[in-house]
Amino acid sequence: MLCRRLSTSSSRRLKSRQLVDVTIDSLDIHGAGVGTDIVSQNRCAVNGAIPGQRIKGRVIKDNVSPALVAQMELVAQSPDYIEPLCKYFTTCGGCKTQHFPYEKQVDSKDKAIQSTLNVSDLPAMKSAIETFGYRNKMEFTYSTGRWLTQHDTVQVTKQATIGLFPKSQGSRRWDGRVIALDNCALQSAIGNRLLQALWKALDKVPPYDFIKHNGFLRHIVIRVGTTLQGKQNILLGFGTATISNDTTKLLHQALDQLFESFKQDLDALVSIVQFMDDEMIRRHKKAHGELPEQTFQVLHGLSYMNDTILNKQFRVSLHSFFQPNTAMASVLYDQIAQCINQHSPSPIVWDLFCGVGSIGICIAEDASHVVGIDIVPEAIIDAKANAIYNNVADKMTFVCQDLLLDGIPSDLPSPDIVIVDPPRAGLSSSLLCFLSCTIKPPTIVYVSCNVVSQAKDLVYLLEDYEITRLQPKEVNNSNNQLLFLDEHFGIHMRRTNMLRMLELSMGNTAAREGSGFLIEASSSVDPRKPRGRVLGSFAAAECTPLPSPQLVCLAPSALKLLNAQEVNVSKEEWMDLIAGTGSLIGLAHCYAGHQFGHFSGQLGDGAAILLGGVNGYEAQLKGAGLTAFSRTADGRKVLRSTLREFLASEHMHALNIPTTRAGGVVVSGTETALRDKFYDGNASHEPVANVLRIAQTFLRFGSFEIFKPVDAITGRSGPLAEDSLDVKIEKLEAMVKFVAETYYGVPQDLPFEDKAKSFLNQVTERTARLVAKWQAIGFCHGVLNTDNMSIVGDTLDYGPYGYMEHFDPQHICNTSDTSGRYMYEAQPEICKWNIHVLHEQLQILFSSQVNEAFKLMIEETFDKTYSNEFQTLVHAKLGIEIEDDTDLLVGEWWATLADTHADFTCAFRALSLLKISNDESKQALIDELSSISFTFDQAIRAMKPSVSPPQLLHLRQLLVKNPRMAAQYGINSEILDKLESDLTAYTALVESGDTNDTYLLKQKSKWELWVNRYAEVIARQGIDDDERSTKMNQVNPKFILRNHVAQATIEAAERHDLVSVDHIIQLITNPFDEGRDCDSQLYGRPLDPTKPPLMVSCSS
Repeated sequence: MLCRRLSTSSSRRLKSRQLVDVTIDSLDIHGAGVGTDIVSQNRCAVNGAIPGQRIKGRVIKDNVSPALVAQMELVAQSPDYIEPLCKYFTTCGGCKTQHFPYEKQVDSKDKAIQSTLNVSDLPAMKSAIETFGYRNKMEFTYSTGRWLTQHDTVQVTKQATIGLFPKSQGSRRWDGRVIALDNCALQSAIGNRLLQALWKALDKVPPYDFIKHNGFLRHIVIRVGTTLQGKQNILLGFGTATISNDTTKLLHQALDQLFESFKQDLDALVSIVQFMDDEMIRRHKKAHGELPEQTFQVLHGLSYMNDTILNKQFRVSLHSFFQPNTAMASVLYDQIAQCINQHSPSPIVWDLFCGVGSIGICIAEDASHVVGIDIVPEAIIDAKANAIYNNVADKMTFVCQDLLLDGIPSDLPSPDIVIVDPPRAGLSSSLLCFLSCTIKPPTIVYVSCNVVSQAKDLVYLLEDYEITRLQPKEVNNSNNQLLFLDEHFGIHMRRTNMLRMLELSMGNTAAREGSGFLIEASSSVDPRKPRGRVLGSFAAAECTPLPSPQLVCLAPSALKLLNAQEVNVSKEEWMDLIAGTGSLIGLAHCYAGHQFGHFSGQLGDGAAILLGGVNGYEAQLKGAGLTAFSRTADGRKVLRSTLREFLASEHMHALNIPTTRAGGVVVSGTETALRDKFYDGNASHEPVANVLRIAQTFLRFGSFEIFKPVDAITGRSGPLAEDSLDVKIEKLEAMVKFVAETYYGVPQDLPFEDKAKSFLNQVTERTARLVAKWQAIGFCHGVLNTDNMSIVGDTLDYGPYGYMEHFDPQHICNTSDTSGRYMYEAQPEICKWNIHVLHEQLQILFSSQVNEAFKLMIEETFDKTYSNEFQTLVHAKLGIEIEDDTDLLVGEWWATLADTHADFTCAFRALSLLKISNDESKQALIDELSSISFTFDQAIRAMKPSVSPPQLLHLRQLLVKNPRMAAQYGINSEILDKLESDLTAYTALVESGDTNDTYLLKQKSKWELWVNRYAEVIARQGIDDDERSTKMNQVNPKFILRNHVAQATIEAAERHDLVSVDHIIQLITNPFDEGRDCDSQLYGRPLDPTKPPLMVSCSS
């Protein structure tokens, strides 16, 4: 039943204020006309337009799809145009499509619903019984301002206006003026008679000024119902700025006049109340520091009226929700009752957002028991009274409680069916999570008056449920959807149960409501179609399952982060989850970034899909298929790169370095992808695989770069660069607050500037400590772009990484890094530069003075934190205490390590061999350090320059004769001087006459000098040999994830030798253990110098 519709891409995007010529061909779900601009072929929406019209207009909102256009000229009328019934239609905002035949409206809405929900085989919409006079509730504005129309029959000099908002093209804010109405086609005849009487009665009641925010009467609410005996009931509400004795007198004087003017229908006027709305209560509290003493009072009669649905009578108070179209509500409720009746045995039903209990009472006869839940006390009072009146109180329980805040009462029976009928905004992400993961009903009945919000909610619900029935209906001149969702079965059920058992939910991720990292609202695009611009921090995504999945490896300690409840989960169930089996729907993260120092515009998760979060961790599938951010790629990852990510993640965790985690790897037995490992034109097919990644969050520095304006160098901008400054500030503030409070524990009540300062200071500290740990272990990230920097200080995105073997401060692990930007010794400064880039994205939030202070803080905090952390780590690795002169010894260590090119990991580990009490151990240490240093042959190979002397001469001539061309090739005097220095050193080495044996003696002499100095410091500090050795072996690993070790794991996995895979994983996840001698020789030493080196690139 579910299907996808491909979105169309335009030749060029429309800009704000651009003129367009649009031929309307359809209505969208909101009733706006949608058509194609003749020139640009972009889709546009025009409020008030209908199919068949040709409109000339101006773009007033370009950051939505379709672009919103304000009509300027009607070029051609639609053949389907009809004269609207209401004389106010052209100016009043109450109706949208009176000028379009009703049967065609229904057809358009059918198509719009099908498009928005991405469903086929949609049942025909049930048409409304009445198209006018159907609303049982109207809310009119009482204002000082009037929007004059040609039909204005009310005296213009009158100080107040009763009416509705004027039609809006979206290009202006409401200015306080309303359309004066003495008749509305939407409400009943008796409602209109009351409206006309109110014009006379309220003549001396001062109106509210919505611009200056002063005055008295703001709103008039008219609710009309019918009792079981057929008698009409009216509830009249006056929304006022205050409630006091003086103002109440004004209303009572007006009521005397009203009773006279309305005496013909006075018996129907059973309730008149006065109330303060939420805005007035907030304003009162802000002005007076406390809530008003009174916010509601009855002026006449009862506090409620009565209305009827399906021969059931309901008392309805002012604030209680009740379906505004009782005739179609009867059709809607009857269909829900039929569903309940078909359930065997009779089900227990929960009715969320129950209001006055109308749905629950109408289905009570077919249910075992009904629980109505709402947070509005007046509604629950009405609901209990209605249950008693309709003789179903024994089958119903009503609860006035916020389940999210207060939890589920322990005495409530578990539901078989949950009915939700939320407001137009739909269900919050928190409630969606609570519904599917905590309440966990087998069936959900979702009644909605807004298909757009319903479609948004389905992204979450379809993780656990499938649509079994869908029925659109015309209710209150909009479209209600009655949607039945049941749990998946078969393989889908196994996958779904996994997520439900783990309680993974988007409400526990950075995409949660209120985080500022907004989910793109568009629901009509194919989630697997790459797009150049996504208007949000997250976009809907759908996993592409791996065919013929085969489990490669699991990391139980990582998986436990998602399974704190220790639910019994089999390997097969984990395999299904990691393979993306079933209809696995999630989100892809939108971010931008500086790559190799230059801004690249929109990037995003091109192959990774967020599944949800639990226990403070998020779960993400990498390699799960095409997303909106896949660009020209295929959304897949191959076994080689996926297994490297798994190995590095778990190895870094074992090394006590902050990192994202990896739960497991699953490979396809049949699907392959074409990859060019070294970008040298030699592509080959490799098996595709998924890895389950786990982290506190996958937010990164680049997550904040989506608002970046056009870059002066690259000409690229962030996907949300065209948001207004106010919108950018609002979103960025929310994002900063969320990250600061959620991941850094910054107090909520801290002023925003202080909160941002704390956040920047802490992210700087974490990042500085992280890179210090990298340097101390010899880890090279390989691609330290801003989009690869975790916002919480974790090592993120393992691609062309490497662990230092033969030490070279200028080691470059990524063959794609031709400039050496991310070489080993540059990593600390690059990380600091990236933090400054992060701060640049936030500068619009602060004054220039504050920003300068933040820059200085970042510099000082990073340098101090990095220096202290690195000094502490290296002294611990050397087994010495920090003293005034030990930094000299440390400096000599690095110099000797670089001069001899000894293996980084083996050299540090070997230091624990030294025993002050044993003179022979000193020589043993010198011999060991020399054995892992360069041989003469290795030195010759390593020092071989990239150019010959004649080539260097030619390059110098080029620099002199044609400096512009030289610059194009990246040639300058500094590079040429470095090449000449390399040539000189190489020539000297070749001409030295050394052999491997003589070179080894030189290496030993270098190490002997340092070891003697080292032994003196240890002896002076008086550290016990065994204690020092034990502590050093706890911080200096025996096994490191060398490239040849990772390659051995990959080759074992490719030949399905999972025993060898598991064995190597055991070694690198216990890196400080001594291990067996054979493992030390195979996996604990640098690559055999006679073999060609293993290289990695961004393809890795």
